Amino acid sequence: DVPGHSDLVVSGETGYLVAFDRGDDEFGSPRDARLFARGLADAVNRLLHDRPLATRFGEAGRKRVLEHFTWTAIARATADLYEEVLQERLRRQDWGQ
Repeated sequence: DVPGHSDLVVSGETGYLVAFDRGDDEFGSPRDARLFARGLADAVNRLLHDRPLATRFGEAGRKRVLEHFTWTAIARATADLYEEVLQERLRRQDWGQ
């Protein structure tokens, strides 16, 4: 569970987010490496021992990527944002703001 990845993985739906408390060193290492390693190992072991769950996560992850992270999805989200901004600007002009 590090910045940038928490948007990609929906914990319990497309995978597991493992708690990560960043330490103070220049490498961004975990504050408690053993605790992080234990959490990561637990998550991996759960998936290794539950093939149907791993399959569900994989299928849900692929669906999420296709819906949110393809160039088509990004272009659609960008166009929607532009439309929203344009509509807000037009609304403000109607009110003389």
